Amino acid sequence: MALSADGKSLVATLTVSNLSKTVPTGATGATWYTLWTFKGTTYLASAELGLGGTIDYGDGTFSSSGFSQANTDTGSFNTGPNGTLVVTVPLANVGSPAVGAVLASPAGKTYIGEGVPPTPAGGSSGLQLAVDNGGPNCNFTVCNAGGQTAASGSDLTASPKGS
Repeated sequence: MALSADGKSLVATLTVSNLSKTVPTGATGATWYTLWTFKGTTYLASAELGLGGTIDYGDGTFSSSGFSQANTDTGSFNTGPNGTLVVTVPLANVGSPAVGAVLASPAGKTYIGEGVPPTPAGGSSGLQLAVDNGGPNCNFTVCNAGGQTAASGSDLTASPKGS
């Protein structure tokens, strides 16, 4: 995790051991989440891979009722060994943490979709099957702009089987 150069967004980066734009056989898609907690709310950044290779980025919250994506964001999907998923999340979307704020327990989770593929509006009657997770290894402290990080171990690595 890092603060964007302009200081207005959180850049969440998830490293995957062998990142591909191929949806696993039998699945309807794949979703990677970076999660953290700030002021009692668990926030998320997500990258969702569709059957046709489309990728959507977003942010939202996680609670006992599940994942709830609220906003569309920008990002990048960098395939290959130790590939990265990068999602740029406006701070205003995730509680507006200021410099010095602690984002607790950052972690990564990988899911594949099973059942009915999502509709263009994002709804689906399919299920999400958890295939991997990583972290938390430490907390992240929001630092000055410029991409600096204040916590070692804040990079998240997921190694999903078949992804």
